[in-house]
Amino acid sequence: MNNILSNLGMCRRAGKLVLGFDAVCNLFSKNNSNLVVFLTSDASPKTIKEVKYHANKKNVEVVMLPVTKLDICEILNKPFAVLAVIDMNMANMIKKYL
Repeated sequence: MNNILSNLGMCRRAGKLVLGFDAVCNLFSKNNSNLVVFLTSDASPKTIKEVKYHANKKNVEVVMLPVTKLDICEILNKPFAVLAVIDMNMANMIKKYL
């Protein structure tokens, strides 16, 4: 879990992390296929359903993380349930630890 969190922090410092439901859904409208969406384990069922619906329309991968919004808050200083990494190499680094 610490590897996932540290990689998310690295993605944020590199400017490759988009945070929050609205910001991630805006990425879908831009035809951005070079992204992976991550959801926390405590994301609401409605949020999961909405994100998966929009992601499926644009053929974007959605991955559930074994971390909570509180874990995310510890490294990003704000709790987020929906995150998108817009660099495939960085996204693959995170997926490697799942």
